[in-house]
Amino acid sequence: MPLAIGILVLAGWAVMATFGGGIDLGDGIPGGGPTGMFLALALGAPAAAVVVLQTHRARVWRWWGTRLALAGAGGLALWAAASIAWAAAPDLAWIDANRSLIALAALVVGIGTGVAVPRAPRALGLGITAAGMLPLAVALGVKVLPGMFGDDRDLARLSAPVGYWNAVALIAVFVLPGLLWLATSPARPRHGPWLAGAGTALAVTVLVLTYSRGGIFAAALAVVVTLALTPATWRGVAALAGGLAGSVLPLAHALGTAALNSDNVPVAMREGPGLELGWRMLVGMALAGAVAALAPRVTQRAVGDPARASRAAAIACAGVAALGVVGVLATPDGRTWVGDRWAEVRGEGGDAVANDAGRLVNASGNQRAAWWGQAWRGFEDAPLAGHGAGGFRLVHLAERRVENDRLITDEPHDTLLRTMSGLGLVGLALLLSLAVGVVAGVRRALIARPDPDLALPAAILAAFAMQSAVDWSWAIPALTIPAFAAAGVMLAAAVPGVVPRVRRAPAALPPALAVVAVVAAASALLPWWSARTADAADAALARGDAERAVELADAAAARNPLALGPLRVRAQAHRVLGDEPRAYGAFVEMTRVQPDNPAAWRQLALYLDNDPRATEAWRRVLELSPRDGDAAAQIGG
Repeated sequence: MPLAIGILVLAGWAVMATFGGGIDLGDGIPGGGPTGMFLALALGAPAAAVVVLQTHRARVWRWWGTRLALAGAGGLALWAAASIAWAAAPDLAWIDANRSLIALAALVVGIGTGVAVPRAPRALGLGITAAGMLPLAVALGVKVLPGMFGDDRDLARLSAPVGYWNAVALIAVFVLPGLLWLATSPARPRHGPWLAGAGTALAVTVLVLTYSRGGIFAAALAVVVTLALTPATWRGVAALAGGLAGSVLPLAHALGTAALNSDNVPVAMREGPGLELGWRMLVGMALAGAVAALAPRVTQRAVGDPARASRAAAIACAGVAALGVVGVLATPDGRTWVGDRWAEVRGEGGDAVANDAGRLVNASGNQRAAWWGQAWRGFEDAPLAGHGAGGFRLVHLAERRVENDRLITDEPHDTLLRTMSGLGLVGLALLLSLAVGVVAGVRRALIARPDPDLALPAAILAAFAMQSAVDWSWAIPALTIPAFAAAGVMLAAAVPGVVPRVRRAPAALPPALAVVAVVAAASALLPWWSARTADAADAALARGDAERAVELADAAAARNPLALGPLRVRAQAHRVLGDEPRAYGAFVEMTRVQPDNPAAWRQLALYLDNDPRATEAWRRVLELSPRDGDAAAQIGG
C-alpha cells in the first residue's frame, strides 16, 4: 500500500507541477494553482493517514528526531491555523495553514515510503526525476512549440507551467540527482549514462532559461552533494560535462534570438525560431548522451583504477574552477567585472534587477535586503505571535520605506524571516524543531548507513534549503512536496526496523487519523470552493445578472467568511441593483472582517467618494500603509 501511495503521490505531483504548481496567492482568482493545492491536501491527508496505519510498527515513528520533526511540522500548521484569530488577513493565514498541512502530509508519506518500500531513497530520487520531466518538457514546449503551449503574453523568462520562474528552476534542480545516479551507480541500467547526459542537457537548458540565479546555485549544491555521496565520481562528472556541453547549442540560440529572448512576442513570430530551438535541443541531448557514455570509458582506460579516476575528476574540476578565477582576476576587464558584481552585492547603483538574461551575471539582491528588513521590523512589532501566517503582504505595506507600487511583494523571500514575521518566536521555535529533527535524521542516516542511494534525497533537501533562504519556496506545494518527502525518506533510513512487541495499532489511532484527514480535507475545500463561487458571482455580474451575483456572493461568503472577495462582489451587485444601503453595508462589513487590511478601507473610501466619511477611511488606509500615495493625496486634499 505505501508503494502504491508513493507512486500516486509522484504522479499527482507531476500533474500539479504542470498545472500551476499548487500556488495559491489568496487573491481569490481560481485556476490550476489553487485547484492543485486543494487536491494536494484533500488527497494527501487521507494518504498520510493510511501510511501511518500501515507502518505504525516502524521504529522510526518512536525515534526522538522523527517526533521532533513531526512536532515542528504539525505545530507550524496548528499555529498558523491559530493565527487566524489575530491575523490582519485571516484568509491568508487559513491558506498558509493548508500549505503547512500539505508539507506535513508529504513528510509522513515520505517516512512511510522509506519504511515500506525497498531501496526507498533510490525509488524516490528516480521517481522525482521521471515525474519532473513532464513539467520540464512543458516548460521547454513554451519556447519550442508556442502555438501549442504558449500564448502572445509569454515572457522571455521561462515561468510556465508552474507560473513562477524560480519554482521551475528548482524543479529542474530536483531532477539532477536522479540523472547523475543513472551515470554513477553500480546498479545503473545499461543505457543509464546516455539518459543521464541527455536529461541533464534538458534540465540545464530549462534552468538557464528561467534566468534564476538562486536556481543555478541550488543546482551546484545538489550536484556537489550527489557526487560527494556516490561512487564513480568520474562518471558523474562526465554526465554533467555532457549535459553542459549539450545545452550550449540550444541556449546560444534561445538567448541570442530576439523572438525568444523578448517579452510578449506574438506566437506566430516565435514558431519558426521555436522549431529551430527544438532541433538544436535534440542534437544537444544526443551529444550530451554520447559524452556521458563514452568519456568514462576513455578516462578509465587512461587512468586505470576507478578510485584514482574519481580523484582525477575531482582534481580536474577544482583545477578548472581555479583557472577560471585566476583568469578573471588576471585581466583589467576581469577585475572591473568583479568590482561591478561586488558593488551590486552592496546595493550600489540600485537594487532592482531586470527580468532578462543579464540578471544571470548580476549580483544584486533584487530588493531582498529591503524585504528582509521589513520582515524583521514586523517581527519586532509582534515578537511573540507574529502578524499572522502568510500575511507578509500587509507587513510589507506597513513597513516599506519607498512608495513604488510596482515593487509590492507578497513574500519576504526568506523562510526564517517569513516565519518570524508571521508566527513570531513560537513559529520560529517550531521551525527550528523541524529543522533539528530532519538534520539529525540526515546525519544519522549518512553515518549509520553510508548508502550511495541516500545522495538523491540528501541533494534534494540541500537544494530546497538553499533556495528557501532567498525565495518563497516554502509557500509553493510543488516544491515542498518532494522536499518534505525526501526528508521523510532520510528519517526512515536513519532508524530502520520495526518494534517486535507492537502488533496492532492503538484503538484510538484509526478514528483519530480519520478525523484529522476529514478536517484537513474540509480545510482545503472551503476556501477553494468559496473562491470559485465568488468568481462565478463576478461572471454573473459581468453578464448583467446582479440578483444571481448576490446569491452566489452570499454562498461564497458562507463558505469562507474570512475573505474580502465575496463581500466585494456582493457590494457591487447591490450597487447595480440600486440598493445603496446594502452596498454600503457590504463595504463596511469588509472593514469589520479585516479591520487591519488597508485594502478593505480603500474599497470603502472609493465607494464613499466625495462623502465626508471617505476621509476617515482614507486616513485608516494611510495608518495601515503609510507610503500609500493615493491615501496621502486624498487626505492632503
